[in-house]
Amino acid sequence: MYFGFAMIFIVAILFCAAIFSVSATEGETADTVLLSPADIPGWDVVYSSLEAPDSARVGEVVVRLPGSDDRLRRAETAYDPGVYGVVVEDSLGSFAIAVGGEVDVLVDPAGDTIRVGDWLVPSGATGRIMRADSSYPLKPTVLGIALTDWTPGQKNRTVKVLLLPGERVTISKKEKQSP
Repeated sequence: MYFGFAMIFIVAILFCAAIFSVSATEGETADTVLLSPADIPGWDVVYSSLEAPDSARVGEVVVRLPGSDDRLRRAETAYDPGVYGVVVEDSLGSFAIAVGGEVDVLVDPAGDTIRVGDWLVPSGATGRIMRADSSYPLKPTVLGIALTDWTPGQKNRTVKVLLLPGERVTISKKEKQSP
């Protein structure tokens, strides 16, 4: 168990190290480039040994059942502190639970705009995510960080997410404000 948390912590450090400022040429301004963890050699998805719930679909967020270490269900409550991972299809075509890495996660269509770098949490829609906003607890339990943008009404129903489930963070007021 501790090995999994240590691996997630190491991945988070590598992700933070992958943020670079591109030097500007004359007449241009510098932009921040957010590199994908997939660009880091040896990167892969970290899978849980727990089984996906029978009703779960690929891209859905799962949470631990209260009082259980080995049973999961689809997330149904906004800011659920039991957030655990995302249902994915593994290399053998079976459902698995990803708890670390870069995966596509289903977005709550009723949610607010999501931008690269936003902290993401379970929404009230079954198995979906939303951006942590001003209604969240002081230190929400997050699923991960957005690696792609999403806007309401967009045809794409998923956001690429760097999974850091269970990581507790304090998000400043500046980050809470919508862009």
